Amino acid sequence: MNLVNSHWAAASEGVLDWLDAMHLPISSNAAQCLLCGIVTDTLCFRTDSTTVDTLAKAQRLMECGGNLTFIVQHTVGRMATSTIRLWAEVMPTVRIEDHVIWAKVDLAARKIVGGGGNSDLKDGGLVSLLVQADEAYISCVFHEKEGNKVELSFRAVPGFDVSAVATAIGGGGHKLASGATVEGSLTDVEARVIPLLKEAARIGTPAFA
Repeated sequence: MNLVNSHWAAASEGVLDWLDAMHLPISSNAAQCLLCGIVTDTLCFRTDSTTVDTLAKAQRLMECGGNLTFIVQHTVGRMATSTIRLWAEVMPTVRIEDHVIWAKVDLAARKIVGGGGNSDLKDGGLVSLLVQADEAYISCVFHEKEGNKVELSFRAVPGFDVSAVATAIGGGGHKLASGATVEGSLTDVEARVIPLLKEAARIGTPAFA
């Protein structure tokens, strides 16, 4: 069974609504887990999907024992040292053109910091960092994988849609956050995808100009 509501900013909102519908009490452990889901899905209440209801649920979960400070410090407020080292290798590849900013994480960079081509080494949300550039509307990070594949992560500021690009190349996601994994070399995939992102940036309009 699927429980879907497009107004939820986080899956945790749906879980909380379901628990309420079942008249189940919210323990302190449950409150901590659900609050963590809301904090991470909304990037600490910074996404445009955050609503008054979202904030009210977060407040209620804090009242039930959820520790907001602990959650922030152990999720959005912390980063692995390996991630910082990876950024040091990747930042020289950053480019920005026509309001699209992107970076490439190749196999060599991952190996330098101790991660193989298909390892679970995290980039620390690099794509979300890049879209904060004041000239950028859309960001993309290309992750080279073994087996001639590239994993793509897209982000956009409100007023733009990267989900259409992701869908067009076999992926999916939301308007402001989506991605895909495609066949091809890093160079070929970059040449194919960047024009699509530039077109998405051209037809959009910043919601908070």
